[in-house]
Amino acid sequence: MTPLPRFYPAKRIGLSLLELLAALAIMGVIAVAIVPRISGGAGQANDSSCQLRKAVIEVQVSLWQRENGRWPMQDLSDIGSDVRFFPDGLPRCPVDSTRYTIDASTGRVNGHHH
Repeated sequence: MTPLPRFYPAKRIGLSLLELLAALAIMGVIAVAIVPRISGGAGQANDSSCQLRKAVIEVQVSLWQRENGRWPMQDLSDIGSDVRFFPDGLPRCPVDSTRYTIDASTGRVNGHHH
């Protein structure tokens, strides 16, 4: 009896170049997806959230001014106590947890440039 021809070697040692490239490509895709989340994506999200909260406050302040004929107090204590404008209470900055204040002559939020 003659042995059957071998199409594959009996032992495989290591990975082929194609397998190695495929593994590196998969690890690269995973790194691109995970690294930004670990390295500071939350800071950028908090900055965006701060900008959104400032815009909401400025809209509500404008509505207050239109309804009452004057701007709210600089510390927003009068508008903050009215649940029609802020039902969940006055928002705080998500970056540093400070309270927002406004310029009483323009109705714009002071500071908060992160």
